[in-house]
Parts: sequence; structure tokens; C-alpha cells
Amino acid sequence: TIVPLNVLLSLFIAAVLSTKKAFTQSLYRGAFYLPTVVGGVIISAVWLWMYHPNMGLFNSIVEFFGGEKIAWLSDSRFAFPAVCLVVLTWTVGTSVIIFLAGMLGISPELYESAKIDGANSFQAFIHVTLPLLKPVTVFIVTTQLINTFQVWEAIYMLTNGGPNYGTMSSVYYLYQTAFVSGKYG
Repeated sequence: TIVPLNVLLSLFIAAVLSTKKAFTQSLYRGAFYLPTVVGGVIISAVWLWMYHPNMGLFNSIVEFFGGEKIAWLSDSRFAFPAVCLVVLTWTVGTSVIIFLAGMLGISPELYESAKIDGANSFQAFIHVTLPLLKPVTVFIVTTQLINTFQVWEAIYMLTNGGPNYGTMSSVYYLYQTAFVSGKYG
């Protein structure tokens, strides 16, 4: 679920950013790439505070609107989406930058031709941008699949693979088997 969300969200953000001026684009590129540079452990620690059952930001908001506190990381209904959201925060930035670079590499003449043929902005995006971004999309899907299988730090920091192994990744399973259980074979 992380890879399709990453691709769709980053494509949407890149499409919005591609319409902005160069200075604004560079500002947002830096802002979206910053979580990637900061690293998964620090991002996970910040999210751990936001998900805290008593003092967390999200439960404060829920209580403000009259709801009951939620155990975000220990309830099997919320743990997996919560970890996915954390992983998205530091993986979507790279995809945004790559999609944006792909969009900026598309010749403006193609959009002018589409406009002359009567295409609106959405039709130009569907019939010009998306087909020309196919190699970029394949690259992003491939790299994000690889990155998703390697998620370790968010799971270690937030849930330790629980509840009921619901947030366990393959790398975290290898870690648990080898280094926690001592089964190196």
C-alpha cells in the first residue's frame, strides 16, 4: 500500500509544483527532500511523540473534538496505516523530485500542440505528461518497492513488528530471527 500511495501522492505534488515558478519549486523541493536527509530514526521519533497514547498530538486533536484517545501503535486497526504514514513522510520527497525533474524535461511544444488540438490542462496531463513519464514512473515504482522491503527503523522505533506481527517487514523479520532469536542459519 505504501508504493501506490507514494507514486500517486508524489505525482500529484510534482504536478502542482511544475506549475510554480523556479524559486518556489526549489523551495518546495528542499522542503520535501529534507525528511529524506534527516533519516528514518529521527522522523520515527517525532512520529512516536505524535502517536503517543496520552501526550500525543493526534490524541490531543481527537480529544479536542470530543473523541476518545486512540492507541495508534498498539491497536491492530491503526498500527499498519500509522507506520505507512511515517514511511511515506520520508520516502515521498525523493519521488516528488524525480517526477518533477521528469515533468520539467517534457518539451513545452508538446503542451502547445495539445492546446491547439483542443485539450484542456487535465487532458494534456493524461495524454502528454503521463505517457512521457512512463520510464520515470517505472523507476520510482521499482525503487520504492525495494525501499519498502527494506523498512526497518520505523518498525523498530514504533511497533517492534506488532501488534500480532501486523507491521512486520521482511528486513525486520530477518533482524528478529537472527539477532533477537539467535537463529543465524
